Amino acid sequence: MVKIAFVFPGQGSQFVGMGKDFYEHVPAARQLFEEANEVLGYDLTSICFNGPDETLKLTENTQPAIFLVGFSISCLLIPDLPIPPGTEMRSVKVPSE
Repeated sequence: MVKIAFVFPGQGSQFVGMGKDFYEHVPAARQLFEEANEVLGYDLTSICFNGPDETLKLTENTQPAIFLVGFSISCLLIPDLPIPPGTEMRSVKVPSE
């Protein structure tokens, strides 16, 4: 059995312009960004691509932005990975000491 894990970056790794290449070149990524804007009720895409940096650094913007970019990339990778149908996809929280 092959075990696959996705590890996403955390707060502090954000930068203005992140995810823009995927948005511009991958229709599925563009759709995820547009869906995120609808769900959140504001234009997260514009904040990701245009900033300003101070606005992107706000936790309420940084957390969904980093998740969105990482999730968009992982969605592009999943079809090419040897993941059997019915595999459970879940997040794992590492306990703090």
